[in-house]
Amino acid sequence: MQPEAAGYADAGVLVRDAFRSFLPPRRITVAQHAAKHRWLKSPTGAHLERFDHRTAPYLRDPMDALSSDHYLAVALVGPGQCGKTVVGENWLLQSIDADPADLLWYMQTDPGVQSYVKGRIEPMLDHHAELLRDRRLGPESIAFKRFRGMRAEFLSFTHSNLINKSAARIVADEVDAYDQTLGDAKALLDVRRQAAGLDSRLLAMSHPDLATGMNPALDWQRGIMAIYGQSDRRTWWWACPYCGAFSSPNPGTPRQMILHYTPDAPLETVEAEARLLCPVNGCLINDGERLAMLQTGRWVAQGETCESDGRITGQRVPRTTAGFWIVGVMSPFILGGIGALARGRVAAERELEVTGEDASLRTVMVKGWGHVYSPPRQVGAVEAAVLAERARPDLVLGVVPDGVRVLTASVDVQGNRFELLVRGWG
Repeated sequence: MQPEAAGYADAGVLVRDAFRSFLPPRRITVAQHAAKHRWLKSPTGAHLERFDHRTAPYLRDPMDALSSDHYLAVALVGPGQCGKTVVGENWLLQSIDADPADLLWYMQTDPGVQSYVKGRIEPMLDHHAELLRDRRLGPESIAFKRFRGMRAEFLSFTHSNLINKSAARIVADEVDAYDQTLGDAKALLDVRRQAAGLDSRLLAMSHPDLATGMNPALDWQRGIMAIYGQSDRRTWWWACPYCGAFSSPNPGTPRQMILHYTPDAPLETVEAEARLLCPVNGCLINDGERLAMLQTGRWVAQGETCESDGRITGQRVPRTTAGFWIVGVMSPFILGGIGALARGRVAAERELEVTGEDASLRTVMVKGWGHVYSPPRQVGAVEAAVLAERARPDLVLGVVPDGVRVLTASVDVQGNRFELLVRGWG
């Protein structure tokens, strides 16, 4: 009896795979790769559609920044359902197919990780099976995926998941929902990628939950706005469809295009009559005109100025982090459009007036509008910054100012203290 023939691997395939590892990565950016290869589920989920940058043009520059040698990090601020996570998914797909490098993807909780990987990542890989047919390696698990030349791990942001982890690329998903007792998320994640040096990249995304106001020095101390505050702070500028003048929907910009509505009208009227208001010529813009406006848009960084005719002047402030702030009125994915944004805000403000609770208003502003939420000040409250601005350098404690002829003092007895006021009369 002849012994059974032993099976051998194809020598040609072994040589081909060995030499392939010496080839440089394909020169294709994340944005280019997405336009060429990415498929997405249709809104109904019945079929797949080609990824199209014209749907949300504001996502192109964040993707290009991930492919740029000028940046070590990308900060992406925005409301829910504006496309932030698609940027990370497109980066993962481009990495697997064209530019392999180990990637860590951090989320808030283990159940959140499992739900996201099963619901989004695994279907994405299956939809691109032909593209990745010789890239995927087994075995796999929910948290750990192996590909040719790289691995991808999906983890919750916990102390144990930060120990002994390192990768050249990190996605920090919903940074402001991380456990704050662990410390500064960016600082902790930068350690995880320091071995890769200038070849590393961090993509941080989140609603601006942890910011407390619009003063970067005082109010952007934690979370995504702290990272955005250290970036080149790009804001979105687009053209009015009627007068052609450029303005920005971002808070704090010199020509801010606001959402115009009548706050004391019935909610149905607020929703039906909400319009964008051009700050240059007062044009009222309908919800259906936003998609065309998006095609005219561009990102403008700190140090640059967008003129009313769309020209960008000035010199961009150099930063190693590229920052992008998406707001709700930019998103084409809002259920109910800008009318729903206006209605949600008015309803939450009325709830605050009745109950004194601002939880609903905070949720609407942060997760719907994509704005930093500033709690309404209580009657009689004075901020420290306001007091500092009122201070006069010619007034010194314990010294009678020039021109004062009489001093009077009054005392008011409180439950736990004496309130003293000294007034000078000239």
